[in-house]
Amino acid sequence: MNASSVFTYAARHLGHAGTNPVSLLDRVERPSSDDEKPKRILTGEELAHLLGALDDGYRALFDVAAETGARLAETLGLIWEEVDLDAETVTFTHQLDRKGQRQRLKTKRSRRCLEVTPGLVSKLRAYKLASPCSSPHDLVFASRAGTGLDHRNIGGRVLARAVQRAGLEAIEDRHGVVVQPAPTFHALPHSHASALIAAGWDIEEVSARLGHTSVATTQRSTSTSSTRRGGRGTAATAWQLCTAWRLLPRKRTRFVDAAEHRCRWHICLAREALWRCVATSRRGSVCLG
Repeated sequence: MNASSVFTYAARHLGHAGTNPVSLLDRVERPSSDDEKPKRILTGEELAHLLGALDDGYRALFDVAAETGARLAETLGLIWEEVDLDAETVTFTHQLDRKGQRQRLKTKRSRRCLEVTPGLVSKLRAYKLASPCSSPHDLVFASRAGTGLDHRNIGGRVLARAVQRAGLEAIEDRHGVVVQPAPTFHALPHSHASALIAAGWDIEEVSARLGHTSVATTQRSTSTSSTRRGGRGTAATAWQLCTAWRLLPRKRTRFVDAAEHRCRWHICLAREALWRCVATSRRGSVCLG
């Protein structure tokens, strides 16, 4: 949420009568995507080191986030009823707010059902057997008392310890300017999306998997090199990441809202058919549909 959205929300819901200062700025004065802080896109080796450096009790949480591209609040908001170990799917419908309450995800695209790999299913199955909170409506990742985990603890102290152990701290130049930031929790979905695009996934499919409202959001969260789908470095990075995650390129994202799911599924099928036609025509053949 940007500054303009905060003031708009305050005016609509909180009775704020002041002027939105962002609206007074000229277009050239407003922050742009070029002003965003640099993002850390993890390679497969870096990801493996990071996951291996985590405390044992938190490894499964980060495994889920790394393979699904889910945000921290979405991962913390999972309950066991939404994890189907037999069908190998994870469904995101809620997120855990900073007060420890589950809140329904706001948009239709954010409420989604994702396929996961057998490797992750095995880890979750073992994690469930060892967990004292394994009823359908219990949080998957909870404290010993069954309450939700703290955002700041997971994304701050827990991750910081793993980053330090894995040797992934921020890199500075000789002038003390950070040229490569230390990975935050956001690095997991960013790296996930970048790897899928570099591996040949359509940007729309990646956007659906991450639950983004628009493709533009997905483009901002991925590396520039991966969106170009070119170069040996990009291909190698994608292969390393997909190998590290054991991610199967099944490309299936089901939306909780069935009507939208059917519509988008037909669009995806039509897009794949179109690309097949283009590929065939480039080889000198005629596409007959």
